[in-house]
Amino acid sequence: MDQVSAQVKSLPMIEQLEAKAGKQFVFAARAALNMVAQNIVVAQQAEMRDAFDRPTPYTLNSVSVLQRATSSSPSVVVGFRQFAFKGTAAGTYLQPQVAGGSRGYTRFEQMLALSGVLPNGDYATPTNANVRDAYGNVPRGVYSSIASQIRASRDSAQNETARSKKRKSRDPVKGVRYFVGKPAGGRFALGIWARYMFGHGSTIRPVFAFSATPHYEERYPFYDVAEQTVDGTLEPAMQRAFLMALATARW
Repeated sequence: MDQVSAQVKSLPMIEQLEAKAGKQFVFAARAALNMVAQNIVVAQQAEMRDAFDRPTPYTLNSVSVLQRATSSSPSVVVGFRQFAFKGTAAGTYLQPQVAGGSRGYTRFEQMLALSGVLPNGDYATPTNANVRDAYGNVPRGVYSSIASQIRASRDSAQNETARSKKRKSRDPVKGVRYFVGKPAGGRFALGIWARYMFGHGSTIRPVFAFSATPHYEERYPFYDVAEQTVDGTLEPAMQRAFLMALATARW
C-alpha cells in the first residue's frame, strides 16, 4: 500500500524545543503533525491534477489521512484508501502510476474472468469507440450493463420486460447490446463489442479489447511529493503549534 509517514523526531532542534516546552511539546507535536498531514493531502491532489487528465473527485479524494497524530503516538500516516463499495479502490489503480509496471485485475476484469469470457492472462482495455463521461472515463453504467448482459448468458433480452425494452429503445446507450466474440467470421479481434440498433438496421463497434498485461510508466511521484511537503512544512508548523501551545498553556 502506498503511504508515507511523518514524525516530529525528524526536526533538527527537537531536543531544545522539547526541553523548553515540557508537556506542551506533546500537544504542539500532535497539532503540527496533523497540519502537515493535511498539507500532504492537498499537495497530492495538486500533483494528481498535473499528472492525470481530468482526475475524478473520487480519485482526488482517495488520498487521505489514514492515521492522525495523538498524544501517545506523535506520527501521522497519509495514503490511499484501499476499499471501495463499488468499482475498484483507488489504491489499486493508482499504484502502477506511482511505481510503474503492471497492475492487478479490476472488479470488472475479475467478473469477466469468472464468467469465462476473458482469456487467461488477458486484460480488458477500453477502446476509443467506447462511451466516455466528462472525465474521459467509461461510465459506471456501461460496466453494469455489460456485466448484467454477460451474466444473463449474453442474451439479456429474454430477462427483460416489455416496459424496460420500450424505455431502453428511447436511449441509444441504454439500448446497446453487448457481446463477447470475434465478429465478421473471426476477422475482427476478440473483445467486447456493442451492437447499436437503428430503425433501418444495426452496427457494431469494439468497446473493450482483450490484450496482454498492460505496462505502466511511473508518472505520479507520490513519495517525492509527500517528502517535499514534510521537509517544507513540518518545521514551520511545529513552530506555530509550539507558540500556540505556550500561549494557551495553564501554568
